[in-house]
Amino acid sequence: MWTAITSPSPGQLSGLSDVKAVSANDIWGAGAYFNLSGNQQTLVEHWNGKAWRIVSSPSPGASYNNLSKLAIIPPKNIWAVGSTSSGSTSQTLVEQWNGKTWQIVPSLNAPNSIYSDLAAVVAIDANDIWAVGSSESYASYETSTLIEHWSGSSWQIVPSPNAGTHGSLLAGIAAASANDLWSVGSYIDAGNFLPRTLIEHWNGTTWRIAKSPDPGTLEDKLSAIALVGTTLWSVGNEATPAQNDPLIVRLACH
Repeated sequence: MWTAITSPSPGQLSGLSDVKAVSANDIWGAGAYFNLSGNQQTLVEHWNGKAWRIVSSPSPGASYNNLSKLAIIPPKNIWAVGSTSSGSTSQTLVEQWNGKTWQIVPSLNAPNSIYSDLAAVVAIDANDIWAVGSSESYASYETSTLIEHWSGSSWQIVPSPNAGTHGSLLAGIAAASANDLWSVGSYIDAGNFLPRTLIEHWNGTTWRIAKSPDPGTLEDKLSAIALVGTTLWSVGNEATPAQNDPLIVRLACH
């Protein structure tokens, strides 16, 4: 039976969006909360085997800060990604736990973008980390995929394709190996302006769009992906005129 575990809440509106475990007595959660001034701040909590406690994390933006996902390189190297804003534009946010404190690691934003956001992250090792998300340009106001790579010293934007001319985004990423990564999300179909699934694959050299199923007649979106053994599972939602249902797809890796 599932049971609720008491966790601290620094504000009236607080939430955790991801959880990753180093061990049974070393678990981390990340998200955001609103302070008394109405500004959104990053939120990181840690389980030490007995209780959850808040761990101080930077919130560089004056109005908005959020951590979406975590990646762990045991035992003490932990990464969190999200976004931050101090005004009309939003920028990527990357933070790292070095065993003692959370610190901001400089990350990049898409050129000439209104916003750039990192929605998911996966770590292969300390010198090989990938983050995915989306950006919106000043010129077209269209959403585009955003992929960044950490090589051990800095984050760099890696070119990634877009499936349609009316908006593409990535929401999840998983790694089978250093040369076999998969990212999922959605795009707006140029023909009917409906959301459709988007899956992209890294073959060690380039990111390419992979064929993906679209069973819903009104909407298909993928929001997360996980590798279990040699099988990739991705989840999201599909919609028809009658109802909205869960969408689950899988791929056997070779």
